[in-house]
Amino acid sequence: NEYPGLQNTPTESDKYNIGWKWALETCVQYFDFWKNDSWRPIEAEIVKGEVIYEDDNIRILWKSKLDLIIETDVGIRPMDHKTQKQKSDKLKLNNQFIGQCIITGTREIIINEIGFQTSLKPEEKFDRKHISYTADNILEWQSETLPTVAYELLASHESEYWPPNYTHCETKYGKCAFCGVCE
Repeated sequence: NEYPGLQNTPTESDKYNIGWKWALETCVQYFDFWKNDSWRPIEAEIVKGEVIYEDDNIRILWKSKLDLIIETDVGIRPMDHKTQKQKSDKLKLNNQFIGQCIITGTREIIINEIGFQTSLKPEEKFDRKHISYTADNILEWQSETLPTVAYELLASHESEYWPPNYTHCETKYGKCAFCGVCE
């Protein structure tokens, strides 16, 4: 095989899978589109962890695998890459994004969107969205949202009862892996 790492990847795209030829063509388009970018990569694919909440009963260590940390003209920012087959807005209320901001000591994350749409021009399918948080947003998540979820998990663990949670039964990726168990 000329490309041994692509053994289970189709050559051509079909309705549900992106073929490796289109993935490579998209890479070429992406690099050409951003060729004059002045941002400087500092770290890539790095795991960072930090205790971000602590009280008398629990301590929460948040770990993030950061796709990229970059230096921009306004400072150092985490960048998270998201591929997509269709345009969609990113929610500001996202644990991953807020956690990455806390880990990197900033209040802004850049979402590097890479579209695989064949019908769109590069300027329509490559975008970098800036998501900014106020200090109050971050403090609320860190001091209220995070410990509330942690205490719920701790209570479930101690009681050995895990109540059903129907908030993520179906997402853009399909049904939850445990959907059949809950049904």
